[in-house]
Amino acid sequence: MVGGLGDVRLEAIVKQRGQEVLLGEQGIVEDYHIEDGSTLRLLLEPTLPTPRLSVFGGGHIVSPLVRAAVLAGFRVRVIDDDPAFVNQERFPDADATIVMAFQHVGEAFDFGQDDYVVLMTRGHAHDHTILEQIYDCPARYLGMLGSKPRIAKIWQYLEAKGIARERLERVHAPIGLNIHARSPEEIAVSILAELIQVRRTTPVVMIAQRKTQHSYRQPDTPAKK
Repeated sequence: MVGGLGDVRLEAIVKQRGQEVLLGEQGIVEDYHIEDGSTLRLLLEPTLPTPRLSVFGGGHIVSPLVRAAVLAGFRVRVIDDDPAFVNQERFPDADATIVMAFQHVGEAFDFGQDDYVVLMTRGHAHDHTILEQIYDCPARYLGMLGSKPRIAKIWQYLEAKGIARERLERVHAPIGLNIHARSPEEIAVSILAELIQVRRTTPVVMIAQRKTQHSYRQPDTPAKK
């Protein structure tokens, strides 16, 4: 909170209700009864950046996920190291398509609390490379596609690299809600459902304390062609 309202109790109420307004992303109008018998009407209106979904990989599940996420109110960018798999023609609904080498993800992106990150590279070959760079980023959501045995192997690999298991537990893996999805479209729905669940239930900090950068910095090393 910036500044003051001249009433400690009122400020406490506004702070508490403000958290709820930020989480629900809907404004409220409430009456606050002052000790002298008068009433003060409060209007709390959230001002939040549009959530951004960054999808690493351009496989067959990504296309329905991008379309569904845009309809759900996300800005979406798709990142891959092969221009044949990620381009505006392939993902016309995406806000951006980026071609870059996966080993430069950590230096190229600055994820904040309004970011949702999904890892689903071709054959999962590069998921661990990306995760090793961003496992501790402050993104609101970080998820990875894959079976439980494959994820267990990646966890073992990353632990051998010195990353503590508890640091990996924040990763949603396997990704998506368990709705017994089979087709690419159904899997996309399960992933989007989990994104929405996190968006609507995960607490956020007050705006004055938020880190809201969504920057992409082109790395010095040329992207893989």
